Amino acid sequence: KSLNKVSKTLPASVRSRRSEPKSNQLTCNFCEGDHVIILKKKLPAEPGIVRAVFQDAKKQWILGVELENPVGDSNGMYKGRQMFTCEPRFGIFCDTTEAMPKHYYESPRVQSPTPQSRNVHSSRNGCRI
Repeated sequence: KSLNKVSKTLPASVRSRRSEPKSNQLTCNFCEGDHVIILKKKLPAEPGIVRAVFQDAKKQWILGVELENPVGDSNGMYKGRQMFTCEPRFGIFCDTTEAMPKHYYESPRVQSPTPQSRNVHSSRNGCRI
């Protein structure tokens, strides 16, 4: 299929996030400009913005992320190639398993329901009183 035919089959929410057709955005869940939380082993949950999305030589998806704090290990250079520009230590590269969309991370956690007493009454509109 051509890229245009494939993009027409995508949901409108995905099509609207794409600024231009790029093959990496058809198969990777992240796009440039996405706000993410980086969850690497040596870092606390660190917020940033995706500045580059690409595949490495092993065809693994790599995200180039500009962090809010200087806890990274890059200035946007990946293996000798400048993928994006940021101040030293504000950049980091990770695979997609080490990033989470920020809105997922910040959404309220679902709590298990508390046991209800037997004398629970409901109002006419279905809300508990």
